[in-house]
Amino acid sequence: MGKNNTALIVVIILALLCLIVMIQNLDKTPIQFLFFSITMPLIVLIFVLLAVGFILGYSLARLGRKEKKSSGAA
Repeated sequence: MGKNNTALIVVIILALLCLIVMIQNLDKTPIQFLFFSITMPLIVLIFVLLAVGFILGYSLARLGRKEKKSSGAA
């Protein structure tokens, strides 16, 4: 099994675990952030935080690759 297949399997397992956690947390909860307070289902909060983490990780990985290319060309 190649490196890409192993990474894909790990991603699928992590995604399934996240899905299980999200499904088990359907109840509403108060969220306080700085001066704001709202009530939302915990599943929504978990999904938003997972999406933010994914976007940050993807962006930082692309930024790292871009810096490697530009430093290699110098």
